[in-house]
Amino acid sequence: MPDTKTTPARSLGETCLHGVWVFQTIAAIPIFLILGFCALSNMLLSSYGALYYFITDFVCSILTAGILFTLFLQKGIKNPSWLMTLRLEILKSGLATALWVWMLMDAIFASGYDYNNGRPRRIKVAIISFTLLL
Repeated sequence: MPDTKTTPARSLGETCLHGVWVFQTIAAIPIFLILGFCALSNMLLSSYGALYYFITDFVCSILTAGILFTLFLQKGIKNPSWLMTLRLEILKSGLATALWVWMLMDAIFASGYDYNNGRPRRIKVAIISFTLLL
């Protein structure tokens, strides 16, 4: 058990924020690694379809890397002010929303070969995800 004299106790808000950071990091690292690996493998392929998937996976991995960078930046700051925390949280929310919009537009407008479900199903899923985001 840590000594309370040398380790200052965190407030409830700091503890909750730390828990959210840990959850976001655990969620973002596998996404970044998988999409980065997919982008790299599609870059090494030479077909036209591989270029499309390279671009989509690359943009998603860059946005996820931005979220991870912001998380590590937040963790590295010793005593952030509330304004700095707010700005970094807004940056993470903006990156996550941009990632969501990018994937949503890809799902709606991409030309896929899904003969069973097709475009109407993708549009329904996009509308449901938009409703859930609100």
